[in-house]
Amino acid sequence: MNRIKTTDAVVGHWPEIFAYYKLPPVTGLKHFKGKCPICKQKGKFRIDDRDGRGTFICTCNAGDGWALLRLTQGKEFKVQADEIDQLLGIQRENVIPKPKTSTVADNRQKIITLYSRMPELKGTSAEKYLQSRGIYSHHPIEQIRFCKKQPTYQGDYQAMWALATDSRGQLCYLHRTYLDGDRKAPLDVTKKMMSLQEASYLEHAESVAIRMSPVDSTLG
Repeated sequence: MNRIKTTDAVVGHWPEIFAYYKLPPVTGLKHFKGKCPICKQKGKFRIDDRDGRGTFICTCNAGDGWALLRLTQGKEFKVQADEIDQLLGIQRENVIPKPKTSTVADNRQKIITLYSRMPELKGTSAEKYLQSRGIYSHHPIEQIRFCKKQPTYQGDYQAMWALATDSRGQLCYLHRTYLDGDRKAPLDVTKKMMSLQEASYLEHAESVAIRMSPVDSTLG
């Protein structure tokens, strides 16, 4: 197998790969509050995953996802690539380099599908969490639902999924708040936001917010 195909195939999949090897999650510009998996210093390490390449930075080192695996797993590249092929389900004889096109529309549709299967907040620990913060509603909140099992780097928790839409009713962001019962989960990062439109659209979107009542338009 031409290993260049493997390196192309992993672009955009590093969060999943890091979770499999129990490495810190992508933190963007923020530093991971735990220890660096390489030098063990605390608060110096972050993964910004630039261009989907799994890039990381620490006072001790910097590089892409492959470099992080080499420094933490100590395996030869061939062995490491074989493991990742199996993890991602890559068919070696049929590997096609990942096209450099946006997957925002695909991600948006996946989120809409998953969200539609989730229960409303009433009677859940997420409702109690909101009430503890002084937020009450006598009617179903259309754009917030409860995820009973939310995988994270530090195990499974629950989560509150909130959809942020613009003035046209178009879905712009998914905002997740990780919960442990009716409290925030004891994680280094308790909230995450995912863009569900192209940057060119979001730049001009107006009145983007998580609405507590329906918007007269179709999400998507």
